[in-house]
Amino acid sequence: MKENEKRLSEVVGELLAKAVAEEESRRKAEAARAREEAAAVRVQRARIIRDYWKKSPSAAASTQAPALKFASRASVSQTVRSEHPESPGVGSMGKRGAFRSPVDGRLTGRFGAQWGGPGTTRRGVFISAGQGAQVRAVASGKVVYSDWLRGYGNLVIVDHGDGYLSIYGNNDALYKQTGAIVIAGEPVASVGTSGVEAESGLYFELRHRGQAVDPMRWIKFK
Repeated sequence: MKENEKRLSEVVGELLAKAVAEEESRRKAEAARAREEAAAVRVQRARIIRDYWKKSPSAAASTQAPALKFASRASVSQTVRSEHPESPGVGSMGKRGAFRSPVDGRLTGRFGAQWGGPGTTRRGVFISAGQGAQVRAVASGKVVYSDWLRGYGNLVIVDHGDGYLSIYGNNDALYKQTGAIVIAGEPVASVGTSGVEAESGLYFELRHRGQAVDPMRWIKFK
């Protein structure tokens, strides 16, 4: 169990590091885009003023300049973001509240309970559910992992932004590939027994900045 947890933590660490690098790259691209926009505005302004003086030589003695309106930095930022909807942070867990359970079932394994032997506790919860039941994203986000992982079976990890990741393990089938954008309540997998759990159900974790947190602080389970 400890080896499995270590393996999952390594995967989560790699995903977080990748997300940080992608966010930094996005910010640099946004800053470069803003500089380009600002430069274009300056060129446009100079051209308009030059054309104005050419058409009205007598206005050279006037202190009044033509009224010009240009795109603000805020609009530039919005444009960049609209062109990169796949960037991390498309969703957010927001404030602590009541999110829908990722699967319809019965909570049989609680966060922090002993799991697999002395000294090993659950970093997530286990929800018993029928084979093939739909597993849903608890919040909007981006799928950053969709593959088999030893100890957790067919696994899906969704990045919700602000350092939050939701983890869905023990699945039968995976519906979403890495890179897919999902909305809250959208099916991402189906329940199975592909992990270490002998019982059909979903193993679910919620992590913030790599640290496992009790999902019951955000989600209501039956």
